[in-house]
Amino acid sequence: MVAGPALELAELLAVDVTALSLRERVENQAAIERARNKVDALLLDRMAGFDESGAWQLDAASSAVNWFQGQIGGARDVMASRVKLAKRLALMPGTREMLEDGAITESHAKVLSRCVADPRVRERFAEDEAMLVATATEVNADQLVNVVESWIRLHDQDGPEPHDPEHDTVSANRVGDRVKINADLGLETGVPLLAAITERHDELWRRDRAVVDANPDDGLATRTPGNRRAEALVGLVLDGAGAESNPRRREALFTVLIDHETFLSGTLHPDSVLETLDGSVIPIGVAERWLCDSRWELLVHDAAGEVLMLGREERYANRAIRRALAARDRGCAAPGCQAPVSQCDAHHVTWWEHEGLTNVDQMALLCRHHHRMVHAGSLEIMMVNGLPVFLDRDGNALTDGGRRRPPPEGVAA
Repeated sequence: MVAGPALELAELLAVDVTALSLRERVENQAAIERARNKVDALLLDRMAGFDESGAWQLDAASSAVNWFQGQIGGARDVMASRVKLAKRLALMPGTREMLEDGAITESHAKVLSRCVADPRVRERFAEDEAMLVATATEVNADQLVNVVESWIRLHDQDGPEPHDPEHDTVSANRVGDRVKINADLGLETGVPLLAAITERHDELWRRDRAVVDANPDDGLATRTPGNRRAEALVGLVLDGAGAESNPRRREALFTVLIDHETFLSGTLHPDSVLETLDGSVIPIGVAERWLCDSRWELLVHDAAGEVLMLGREERYANRAIRRALAARDRGCAAPGCQAPVSQCDAHHVTWWEHEGLTNVDQMALLCRHHHRMVHAGSLEIMMVNGLPVFLDRDGNALTDGGRRRPPPEGVAA
């Protein structure tokens, strides 16, 4: 029994798809998906048996979930979800049969398992399982969610469990030079967040297309939906971090410590020591980008540990300058970019560390993507007649499709 689906899947994967017509290729892929569903059903059955046997204890694991995570290296929540589904399938014979036949997917089964997770409707599910499984064969897993939730509301006389914010969890940790964030939210908090991320994602997608039209070499050409969702989430959080009295700029979120020599020199160099109060080391490249438009609280210590100064406001654009930049640039000044003012930093065209001035005619608004590009050296800005002009890597001026004035006379286009 086990060898059948596995052999079927192996044979389908061994087919040379380059020799198939497009229609044959479609049929081959559909057959692969059905065969994979059958294999998934067998794997879940074996997983449930393994959990019940307690064999995982032989490797000093605290649970089957812990054992699977150690063997596979996957995320713990994914492993826990699969083990939970494997055990619930014992109460779902019709679902398991259709999964073994490849008629539905593991995602369908996971949605249907919500019915047996609620003890108040478990017996009713035994009566209606055939009907619900038949529906599952006709819709995708996302559509099935609405069907199952409606069914549970209909038959759960006590009503759905109230939202418990204590069950919402977010873990955020720094791992090397990355920050890992994982969230588990209920529908009451999660759905509005998804809507906000999706709306911002769509704005970024339109921005990316316009930018690439203006500059095909821009890094936005290779961005994935995941990249845009990450920028959307970060943008929403940072936008919300602004003080009510000053909603158009972000207030200090953390304190950065620098060493005495860095403070005296006024210049960031490779040996500069930058860290936050929690001990996180800040790379110099990141610090240089932040310094353009951050509100840092700098606790500068001498060798004896005495505080010399708290903050240097004169290096940052004040509200009047930001209003003038907003009126001139109307958002990110990079050609084709549609990022609004609220998502932009005030960048010193001649960097502050290079004796740049905090003047309107020496600054430009940049979204975080183009701010990174400028600091990375893949995009250059020059001020001509008080207006920012952007140059590609070959030194040619980029146009913006009419949003701003064309390059001044004498600048290559």
